[in-house]
Amino acid sequence: MQCVRPPETITQPRGYDHTDEKNTENVFTSANRRENTEPNRSPRPCPVCEKTRHDVTDCETFMKADSNKRWDLAKSHYLCFKCLKHRNKTHNCRGSRCEIDGCQQWHHKLLHFTKKQETERNDIVASTWTSERNRCFLKIIPVRVAGPKKEIDTYALLDDGSTVTLIDSDLAQQLGARGRNEPYT
Repeated sequence: MQCVRPPETITQPRGYDHTDEKNTENVFTSANRRENTEPNRSPRPCPVCEKTRHDVTDCETFMKADSNKRWDLAKSHYLCFKCLKHRNKTHNCRGSRCEIDGCQQWHHKLLHFTKKQETERNDIVASTWTSERNRCFLKIIPVRVAGPKKEIDTYALLDDGSTVTLIDSDLAQQLGARGRNEPYT
């Protein structure tokens, strides 16, 4: 919307050296008044609780969640991790570092979690597999084992979950290997 004012007579500004003759001009001025440039949109509800229009930082559901759940909510609703506003192609966040307990990460303070929360998390993973054929496949590879007495070609079992290395006592004796014998249970 534009407002157009009627023509005005403007004299030359002071500070210029002019003759006694008065210079005048007719000037049309206009002013653009920006009232509401956004189209009428219905207010966007909170992405977390989907109720009334409020910031995520004021959302009761978001505030009640622990920091791990807040991270999940921020990811699933495409929120900026620095300011917790909706991310889109034009989002250019100028959020700051967390700084809680000296934290220097670039995330909102409500997404910060303490070491205590980290250690409370106990992930238990169990995997089972059954086969009707009653077969089991093991990682067995041919190896050449060398010792002080000789070299022997044999097979080794690779166990990804093992924390020890074992050798059969007969093989160790043939190789001339020395070490303590310890019972393994």
